[in-house]
Amino acid sequence: MTTALPVPPEVADAAITRAGIAMDRLLNTWVRERVTGFAPVEGEACILQVGAQRIRVSCLRASPGGFHRWRLPVRIEAADGTERAVNDAAVVAALMADVLADEGGVPATTIKTRLKIAIDAGENHALACVARPADNSAMGMERSLWHGHPFHPFAKSIDGFSAHDVEHYAPERAAVFQLRWIIADRDVGAALWRDAQAEARSRKILAGLAGLSDKAIGERLLLPSHPWQAERLECNTAFANLAAQGRAILTLPSGAWMQPTSSVRTLFAPEANIFLKLPIEARITNFVRTNPREQIARSMAAGRALAAIQAQVVACGLDILDEPGAIWIDHPDLEAITGVILRDAPARKAYVLAGLLEPSAHDGRPMLATMGCNPSSASEAEAWLRAYVRKAVLPPLRLFARTGVSLEAHSQNSLLALDSGNPDRLIVRDLEGVSIDRERFKSVAPGLDLDASVFFPAEEARQRLVYYLISNQLNHVVATIARLADVPEISLWHAVTDTLANVTEEGETEGLIVWLLEQETLPAKANFTSCFAGRGERPDYVAIANPLWLALRGERRGRAVRT
Repeated sequence: MTTALPVPPEVADAAITRAGIAMDRLLNTWVRERVTGFAPVEGEACILQVGAQRIRVSCLRASPGGFHRWRLPVRIEAADGTERAVNDAAVVAALMADVLADEGGVPATTIKTRLKIAIDAGENHALACVARPADNSAMGMERSLWHGHPFHPFAKSIDGFSAHDVEHYAPERAAVFQLRWIIADRDVGAALWRDAQAEARSRKILAGLAGLSDKAIGERLLLPSHPWQAERLECNTAFANLAAQGRAILTLPSGAWMQPTSSVRTLFAPEANIFLKLPIEARITNFVRTNPREQIARSMAAGRALAAIQAQVVACGLDILDEPGAIWIDHPDLEAITGVILRDAPARKAYVLAGLLEPSAHDGRPMLATMGCNPSSASEAEAWLRAYVRKAVLPPLRLFARTGVSLEAHSQNSLLALDSGNPDRLIVRDLEGVSIDRERFKSVAPGLDLDASVFFPAEEARQRLVYYLISNQLNHVVATIARLADVPEISLWHAVTDTLANVTEEGETEGLIVWLLEQETLPAKANFTSCFAGRGERPDYVAIANPLWLALRGERRGRAVRT
């Protein structure tokens, strides 16, 4: 029998659970990026080499997708034979930082500082979540991510945010706030709109959200600005010059109250039922979250491409949130820090998948359990996952196979509509991550002229699809359902593989599924090491075991080092 995910009744036990989750993330990230052919044996101890030192740790749950669970404390064995028991992930993080520093890149002290900030941020977010009642609404799921990306040690760190900023602007703090607004002469700004109707509708929405009079706006452009970013904009020389010339002004906070989503800088406006993807010059995980013109162009090109094949998108069985337009100040020093992308909200009730998979800060159980998904047996877990494959995995595969459009459907970009706790519909957001195989797309939308940045080589577009949909999303889903049902994860991968292998699809999709099942490995981002090598925005990839391939052959790849 596997060990169930603990449900601690006391605050002290909850703290232990949080420490275990922090250690799991750190060890699993290291294993994914640094150890080849590693497959721990459940219930047995194994050794991870970290530079000259070794970490001896027992495996509580073995995960073909890499979501292993480890027993605390771990034991650190030094080269001289001494050893110590450790519960604190920060101690293990420091060892890893020394190794990365020895290999080149940034100094160890910088690495350690970032890791410590990220670990502390996760703990502080958890405490904030525990301090308020659990909220299983759509926005509640956006605000429950105290743990964040399971394979990124800096998932909850925001370089540039003070403690005050976190309290006022972080989704985990249930923050709400008003925006500041840029009012600029029309020749100062620039915009891209899907069509004239989208432009008129978007401008009306922005004016309503600003709460400013028609006289105040006049014929000028109106752009929303995150209050954190607006403070920095006031000190920007280029903007100050425009203001001195009377060509642009920055208002005080006004208008509608906005709610930050799990991405921090994308805000939801309930009264308009729309999202605003705003720039903030703070580094969240890998890179600074601004909206440079090339990213805006790619988003708008993706939107035009999807509008041209809307019938095919519907036929594939998924929803993709439209981005009707973008607007920015047309100055090289201002475009990335003023550009905003508008995004429509889902037409149906749906929950961010990362929030559903997130362990509750209260008891450590995945939030899915609060939504009516609480399988108590292997058969119930298998039935849920078979439905998930049909509703959430096959639609993006169909879309790519039929049209060449590859979605960045990772768990934070994916929303899931539920029917009595069961998967019902996948909704994907954030068009900036779309990549298109040009030749395949031309066959379904000939003659459509799009910005070149949206096109990728066919193999790269497929790799991106597989990473986000399988390595990132499906791996996480299967591991979470296995923990909820307290069943071995590999048995559930058999159900997933069986569903894919026996589904009836047209030739292109069938061919993609066959290819996917035949891959011994899958691509995965090496977020940890890439960050410190200065490649955060263009990270390296590593090859990880493909659980579909393993399940199809009933095999386990590699062995852990036993003790």
